[in-house]
Amino acid sequence: RGFVLHSDEVIQKETLSIEKGVALTSTSEFFEDLSKGEGPKNSILALGYAGWGPGQIEKEIIANSWIPLSVDSNFLFDEEVSNKWNNAYKLLGVDPNKLSQFSGKA
Repeated sequence: RGFVLHSDEVIQKETLSIEKGVALTSTSEFFEDLSKGEGPKNSILALGYAGWGPGQIEKEIIANSWIPLSVDSNFLFDEEVSNKWNNAYKLLGVDPNKLSQFSGKA
């Protein structure tokens, strides 16, 4: 399945608003509009699917499998892809060179 994470100036009734400036749509009409150049200013196409059972993502966050990070649409759409990891570490205030390969709970 395909999903489009996109800027929110184009919204369909099936669009899920993520936060200000960011939305998610996966309708065939949206893909068709994109192919005609009639879609949103910014978009990222994602193929595939990952699903979680009830409470699973919360347990994974508690286990330090994920690091939630609030970002604005500029981070998602305006940065070079090769810089995203380094910029995310900067937003967290983390030096990736000091990370351990082992995890735990503090």
